[in-house]
Amino acid sequence: MRIIVYCLLLLFLVTCKNNSGKTKTERIDYLAQKAFEDKEFIGNILVADQGEIIYKKSFGSADKENNLQNSDTTKFLIASVSKPITAILILRLVDKGILKLDDTLNKHFTNLDSKLGKISVHQLLSHTSGINEVINEEKGMDIKKLLSKATLGFEPGSGFKYSNSGYVILKEIAQSVTGKGYAELVQTEIFDPVGMTSSGVARNSKLDKIAKGYKDASQTEPAIIDFPLENIDGAGSVFSTTEDLYKLDRALYLDGLLSANMKEQMLKQHIPEEYGYGWFVRERGGVWDVYCHKGNLAGFASFITRRTQKNQFIIILSNAENADLSDIENGIHKILRTQD
Repeated sequence: MRIIVYCLLLLFLVTCKNNSGKTKTERIDYLAQKAFEDKEFIGNILVADQGEIIYKKSFGSADKENNLQNSDTTKFLIASVSKPITAILILRLVDKGILKLDDTLNKHFTNLDSKLGKISVHQLLSHTSGINEVINEEKGMDIKKLLSKATLGFEPGSGFKYSNSGYVILKEIAQSVTGKGYAELVQTEIFDPVGMTSSGVARNSKLDKIAKGYKDASQTEPAIIDFPLENIDGAGSVFSTTEDLYKLDRALYLDGLLSANMKEQMLKQHIPEEYGYGWFVRERGGVWDVYCHKGNLAGFASFITRRTQKNQFIIILSNAENADLSDIENGIHKILRTQD
């Protein structure tokens, strides 16, 4: 019995020694590879530590039926990770004096309920408008007409309710004050200045240009987007790559897109629910320096997170809708907290 216990203890010590000797990159790869082998993940992962990319890898197929593998250049629908992009667009318009954070809906829309008309851009950005969901799956959806019939779940500014409709309304406001479409706005205000050459706004008729979405990571059943993607412009219709989103992160971190004031407002915890403008704000180790967002859409999942104090960045994009990216992201964060 003593011999067995001794052998088990020796095995444990050897295993610990081997793990402790691995680099962060090797440990991240082990975690990601295991998720892929367990059919829990397909897609792309990019990790940066201290401002340098330490891990970048693709898993699974972009189109299994046509034997196309995911690669660095694969484009994915990023679903609700589109919201930070819309928030950046709005804040750039504020920086230019075209919009104000305290502008109300009454300034941009007519025939609104008196309480609805008092909703501000700030409240839409921070999910505190109280507006109930109004977007639908109908072709030719008219957000202005739907707004005239919208209702409130609570008094604007008195609570928090995550809202896709709120960000679609922000898109509508941006279009109204500039006279330009959403796709053109994000292209000229964000993608072009940052050099995001593989990003854009998706349309159902052009989905062949991005990865095919699947129900799960086994890739046995394709997922179907059965509603017009333009209905969620502002909230979830952007496509991108891990490389492009890393460029966006660097532009934000290096103050290349927003004024210092607007950047501070974007990453500030405006409400107890830990939301800024387009980002969830998180605390780690007593410091509120983590901002993140995740997204899910038919056939796709996404997770983006940055820890500012450590200059760490994680982006995970998947073309499997049921992929639990939170576990992978959390595992990577734990690895980044350790020393090589």
